[in-house]
Order: sequence, then structure tokens, then C-alpha cells
Amino acid sequence: MNAIELVDDEAIAPLLHVVALVTEAADQGMYPSRPDPNAYSVAVGAQVVAARVLALVPEHARGRLDDVELPAATAVVGVCALLRAAADELCDQPGGSSSIDLSWVVRELGSLLREAEASS
Repeated sequence: MNAIELVDDEAIAPLLHVVALVTEAADQGMYPSRPDPNAYSVAVGAQVVAARVLALVPEHARGRLDDVELPAATAVVGVCALLRAAADELCDQPGGSSSIDLSWVVRELGSLLREAEASS
């Protein structure tokens, strides 16, 4: 069975929100006001995580990502806050909302967060 088939409709909205948060973190790391190799490294990692999470969403539902609205304040909260918010969102999900284990995403986000905090 394909991993994409394992995600139920109830889990799609939170996953898309996580993808939006992590993508925003990646964008902030890619285009900082002053270039920073560490921030760029975190941004690339965030892009990989976002792509892997998006791959869990059924293809027919991926277009809903365009409908995910993040508060305007996310543009200024910083990479660390965005990664923390994404991890918190996953941790706040009830255990039965998805038939797959998303703990790997939380671990990846934690690793990126530690890297981002070390470079700031």
C-alpha cells in the first residue's frame, strides 16, 4: 500500500498547514536580508521536509495548499518560530487522524530547528 493512500481526509488540512509553515520557513531562509550559509542550509532542509510531507497528501488534494492562509505575522516571526509551529501542529493532532506515523516529520523539524537556533 502506498503511503499516499494511508492519509485520510481528516489529516489532510493539518498536513497542508504544516507544508505551508515549513515552506514559509524555507523561503525566509533562502532569501534573508543578508546571505547566511547556515540559514540557506536550514532552508534547503525545510524544502525537503515540506516536499516529503506534501507527498503524503493525495494528489487530488494538493491543490488545496493554495487555499491555506497563514497570518500576515508569519512573514516576520522567523524561521525558528515557523518550524516550531509546524512541529507543534503535528504534535497536537489526535492519534487517530492519520493511519501513518508522522513522528519522523517532528524529528526532522526538531533537527532543523536546532540547526536554525545554533546559527541565529
